[in-house]
Amino acid sequence: MEGRTFRVWKTTTIYEDRRYTYRELNQEVNKLSHGLIQHGVKKGDKVALMMKNSDTFIIVYYAILKAGAITVPVNFRLTAIEVSYILDDSDARVVLFDEEYASLIDQANASGKVLKYRIREALVSNRPVNPHV
Repeated sequence: MEGRTFRVWKTTTIYEDRRYTYRELNQEVNKLSHGLIQHGVKKGDKVALMMKNSDTFIIVYYAILKAGAITVPVNFRLTAIEVSYILDDSDARVVLFDEEYASLIDQANASGKVLKYRIREALVSNRPVNPHV
């Protein structure tokens, strides 16, 4: 990469009517990754992610990686039993999810073993918000 200039003002991501430059995307990723770390996510922890493809998915995915954790994508079309199996089998410590999957996550995480955070609240406050405390 020697001799190459990284242009942070160039557009990297376009989703519907939203555009992100490299700098903006990195800022959003940093905010959430710092929030994850503040809430105890450590290097090597598994963080499940249940949401549809969007610009937010990109931010959350890279924030998990930047925090040093391992992303465990969970298909939003699965049943609560299937999601429960994935959460248990992957040994996920945290699950991040879109609001529309809150009841499915509640059913899948009946044991309360996995910390649950709603994505939108986490992004707005720049840190994960645990609605179940």
